[in-house]
Amino acid sequence: MVDFLHDGVRMKFFDELLLLMDGKRSGPENMAMDEHLAQTTKLPLLRVYGWQGSWMSLGYFGKWNEIPRGRAFVRRPTGGGIVDHDHDWTYSLIVPRGGELAEMKPSESYRMIHECIAAWLIESGIACSLWNDEPFSEGNLCFRNPVAFDLIDAQGKKIAGAGQRRTKYSLLHQGSILANVDQENLCALTLARHLSRNVIEISSAEIIKNDLDSHFRHFFEAAWNQRR
Repeated sequence: MVDFLHDGVRMKFFDELLLLMDGKRSGPENMAMDEHLAQTTKLPLLRVYGWQGSWMSLGYFGKWNEIPRGRAFVRRPTGGGIVDHDHDWTYSLIVPRGGELAEMKPSESYRMIHECIAAWLIESGIACSLWNDEPFSEGNLCFRNPVAFDLIDAQGKKIAGAGQRRTKYSLLHQGSILANVDQENLCALTLARHLSRNVIEISSAEIIKNDLDSHFRHFFEAAWNQRR
């Protein structure tokens, strides 16, 4: 179900949503976890997670040689620019195929998810709005280059963006939020309740049956990360 937010009306995308507060992992482990969930979850799932160490991530179509020299990085399965994960708040929303968000046009699902993120940020004390203008042209660094339906703060600075990918299994939406507030103010459970009428908290032990390293080895290898 989609009972969406528009012009100030609250949205509830789902009747039921799984919430995984996953802690910190390395860059390859984070991407492997999202890929695993995108292939296996039967219910919509929100994963909130951190980064173990100093990592940057690169969109699927990005050029790896634009990563600053010496920085650890991983290529995402979704699109978008280069994101520095030293100070951001990261989440992934996964919607199995057949769900309304997963069947929408990418621009529409992107807009609707970010409208919900905006309502949550505003409730958390962070003023923001959707960007509806042409993209900037300041290179491939994600937070210098807002595109349609990214979120900007009161000064016009981008504070939230995402990349999407659709497969036969699901819609994978990987998002990053850079807000000038104590990160503890951004409560994963509050976001989940903006998205769904019912929230079921789960642990990674409940959903990982096999070793992520062996099943999603490509995220750990140069052949994937330096493919372009």
